[in-house]
Amino acid sequence: MKKLLLILLIFPLLTGECHASGLAGDFGAGEAETMLPPEIRNVAGELEADGSFDTTAAVVRLIKHAGEAVRNEIKGNIGLIVSEILIGLCAAFALTFCGDGTNKYYVNLIGVCAEAVLLLGSMDALINSIAETMRRLSDYSKVAFPAVFTASAISGAAISAPAKYAVVCLGLEVLMNLSDKLIIPLVYAFAALSLSGCVYGNAMTDMLKKTSKWAAITLMTALTLTFSLLLSVSGAITGSADALAVKTARTVISGTLPVVGGLASDAAAAVLSAASMIKASVGALGMTAVCAFCIEPFAKLFVRYLAFKAGAAVCTAFSGGCIGSFLDDMGSTAAMLMGLTGSECIMLFISFTSAIKAVTGV
Repeated sequence: MKKLLLILLIFPLLTGECHASGLAGDFGAGEAETMLPPEIRNVAGELEADGSFDTTAAVVRLIKHAGEAVRNEIKGNIGLIVSEILIGLCAAFALTFCGDGTNKYYVNLIGVCAEAVLLLGSMDALINSIAETMRRLSDYSKVAFPAVFTASAISGAAISAPAKYAVVCLGLEVLMNLSDKLIIPLVYAFAALSLSGCVYGNAMTDMLKKTSKWAAITLMTALTLTFSLLLSVSGAITGSADALAVKTARTVISGTLPVVGGLASDAAAAVLSAASMIKASVGALGMTAVCAFCIEPFAKLFVRYLAFKAGAAVCTAFSGGCIGSFLDDMGSTAAMLMGLTGSECIMLFISFTSAIKAVTGV
């Protein structure tokens, strides 16, 4: 009789509905969506009322936006491309009237300085825009990651989610500090040493230029690989513990409270399933938002890279190696900036994927 009364008292508490849309607000998914700037949200998309996310439509919008960004950058840089090639052709024309002595050196010097005046100001603005993009990505991740890792923890990854979140926060903080204090200064040093090498042309300057490029690339590569390794190791160590904890909890609830325990276990499974859906939706929205943030910076860098390399090829063919070498180094500068932005994008993608693919036992 006592068991029957207990069942009658507890049963109404277990008959409520479980909606993913209600859980989304609790996990902070709504905040992860509203924190996106309007121009990014228009590309990335929004969560549906039931907590789902239309990935196919988001991919279509990303491709369309990428095409528009590349076309706009090509149109905006036609004058720059023509100007750098004209400087090289003018230097080549002037070199035809010079011998192998001092006059040739001064023609190359004037050509390099003209290219520097034309390009270095825009490169400085480009580097600043890349640094700003990285800060915006970091700020957004501080809102999106708590939502997706909270959903991951509630969906069953109660042990691995906090460990992965700690690794993610540490890795992104280290990347931002290194980029501000070391990698971006190394990029500036590479550009300055490239100009200095073309003007003065000594072995020490060339060695320092190569060293700064090697150091920047090595730092970005090592940081990305270390981050991936730590996240993989933490997931491998704690993943099996998550599945075991969920299975044990269900067994204990079902065995300790007959009938009522089974109902409680089923209700918990419904909550875990809803949390898993929110986790996948917020993770997909986060990865789409990362792409939307990076499309325009990548378009700028890609077009500049092609412009510098094309200009270097033309100038090398007509005016010799000095002007062409400087333009080639400017292309390498754009490539390093693409690598820096790509490193943060890769780390964010790995983090979202790790949270979505967490073993939960659901």
